Amino acid sequence: MRQEKIYSMVGNSMDPTLCEPMILEIEPADSYHIGDVVVFIDGNQKTIVHRIVKHTRFGFTTRGDNNLTDDEPIVQKDIQGKVVAAYRGEKHYRVSGGKIGQLLHRYLQIRKIFFKFFRRLLSFVYHLISGSGLFIKLLPKRYKPKINKYQNGHAHLFIGKILAGRYDVRWKRWIIFRPWRIFVDEKSLLLSNKVFTDAGKENLQYISRILDSENPIIPVLTPEAWNNSFELAQQQGIVGYLYYAIKQKKSEDVIPVDWQRKIRIQLMHYSVGNLKHLHELDELSILFETNGISFIFLKGSHLAFHVYPSPSLRPMGDIDIMVKEEDILKVLGLLVEAGYSSDYFTIENLKKYNRHLPPFTKKGKKSIELHWTLLQPMFQTSGTKKTMAWLIGETEGKQFGKGIALVFKPTALVFQIMLHIGLNDGLLPSLKNLMDILVITKKYQKDINWEVIANKIVETNFVHRFALVGWLAKNTVGANIPDQFFKSLNIELSQEIKEAALNRILYFRDVNLNGPIATLNQISHLQKLVFVLKYILISPSKMKYRHNLKNNWEVFIYYPKRIFDFTRSYKTNVLKTLKPDVEMRRKTEEEIKLRMWLDNGDLTHLHP
Repeated sequence: MRQEKIYSMVGNSMDPTLCEPMILEIEPADSYHIGDVVVFIDGNQKTIVHRIVKHTRFGFTTRGDNNLTDDEPIVQKDIQGKVVAAYRGEKHYRVSGGKIGQLLHRYLQIRKIFFKFFRRLLSFVYHLISGSGLFIKLLPKRYKPKINKYQNGHAHLFIGKILAGRYDVRWKRWIIFRPWRIFVDEKSLLLSNKVFTDAGKENLQYISRILDSENPIIPVLTPEAWNNSFELAQQQGIVGYLYYAIKQKKSEDVIPVDWQRKIRIQLMHYSVGNLKHLHELDELSILFETNGISFIFLKGSHLAFHVYPSPSLRPMGDIDIMVKEEDILKVLGLLVEAGYSSDYFTIENLKKYNRHLPPFTKKGKKSIELHWTLLQPMFQTSGTKKTMAWLIGETEGKQFGKGIALVFKPTALVFQIMLHIGLNDGLLPSLKNLMDILVITKKYQKDINWEVIANKIVETNFVHRFALVGWLAKNTVGANIPDQFFKSLNIELSQEIKEAALNRILYFRDVNLNGPIATLNQISHLQKLVFVLKYILISPSKMKYRHNLKNNWEVFIYYPKRIFDFTRSYKTNVLKTLKPDVEMRRKTEEEIKLRMWLDNGDLTHLHP
């Protein structure tokens, strides 16, 4: 009797047949055929999931459906089994092999080659036609777009009987499938206008009550309230820890069954991903230690494996590593030798980077960001530099696999997370960032010296930013920050600023804080003209640097595209959303006031 095996899919080499983070069902077989998707061990002892494309008397040749080159040949003893099914959440997918798999692979390869050469041109033409509205007028009445609304805010868009799009509750926007955008006027899809609701703060209150470790009682919620709260938690990256907090109170039975299943699958994916992450941290720490490089693992790497109760509770993106500025070139050489590369970095532009280098990536690995300071240039004052010198001295060694790396001690770690949120992220926190402060204060409650943190914050001269971060951490996720800490900062935060900061957490994706749209809604026509010209007509030298272009003449093909994108964005965000939606316009104005307050720290007119 053959025993089936379960694997977790990581990477994009088999897109769109298999996508991360699918769970794969593997079945050993006596023989394998061209077109079969198989799991095998390659020459570097790595587990690979690819499709068989050739069969010779010596063995097999494989290739990913999303790759255009063959892998090294393998023999049958290297194959662990054939992929027969895949699971993503609650959905089950049958994986075709044999003749059908062979035809599917050929189709995907032809499509890949076609789009590789024509994608940019086709995308530009497609969006140009979509914005013109020409095909909308030609569509017969019986095929006019219709919206089917479901519970919990979900909706589908149909053209006739064809599913043409869906409403993404998480990002609060419509996703229109190709090629149906040319038949749809997004202005008429009213669901996308209703992005600000009082339910957001109500759900945040439920989450805060669940996270309150001093209150053993879980709030009694309706199924809809549970769903909305978990949707918010998932959007903010804390659904795993929320589930953990409920289990600690021995109340997991109150969680809806479908959410229990979703969260367990998600935690399993995080566990698999973080185990790979740990293996990479092990390799990097040994590599740097062997070559005499002094380095510090920052944020997620430290928090997941040494602070959170389980690594699966802290989702991670890239690996942030801090090294001395004089060691940057040496570290770059080591990473390149180890197989890492960057599509955006050139040695000629090294001096233009002011805080960290662009990500360096390697197939099957997390991307790496090399830092030599934790501060953006605008925050590099004599006070913050002095504080940085103290911070770098507050480190200790921790084990990562077989390697040892430096990390920040508890007091310094709290300060670093607050600095990251308040200064570098421009106070654009998700609940995940604030949750980091909660977990640190829970684990190291007796080891954190809040008086030292307050003194170091005062030295930076950005007290108002840190004070707002502290208030958010204490009042949204319940971080154990003593009142004396706030008294030492001697800052009074107005209710207006607190409200704007909460709105920033809940709705920042809808306001488009980093773009020009919110600003355009507030300035005069002359200012708008100057603003648009400065935004679009960026200098060729800056454009060359930003897009890493080899020839200056290539820069100018970006100007029409930037004008087109800017016009479409303005029509979508201002004309469609800000003008008719009074609530969104008011919150946009609040956001701009908060941005001004963060920039100048003027508190005199903001007291209640």
